Amino acid sequence: MVGKRVALRYEQHINVPTSCFRAVENGVTLVRATRWGLSAVVDACGRELACLDHFAASERVMIAEVPVAGRRTLYARIGDAWAWLCMAGLMGITVWAILLAP
Repeated sequence: MVGKRVALRYEQHINVPTSCFRAVENGVTLVRATRWGLSAVVDACGRELACLDHFAASERVMIAEVPVAGRRTLYARIGDAWAWLCMAGLMGITVWAILLAP
């Protein structure tokens, strides 16, 4: 069980910032509740409204005012269109290079 707790402590430093980035990217409020690890509430601007570390807290109750209004972001509007456009460009350049090869 000690190995699991060490892994969870390490993973929380990766998962929480990634989740916060996704919340800001989509313009939504994030409520991340975990059984073991770092629970957090982050608004659409990336501000941390509440945070609770399972391993450091003696009382495991987190209270926060969660805003329901979100934001419209560029990523929410176009999604992965830029990534697909880049892939199409790469495929076009690859085909062009193959056709021009001696």
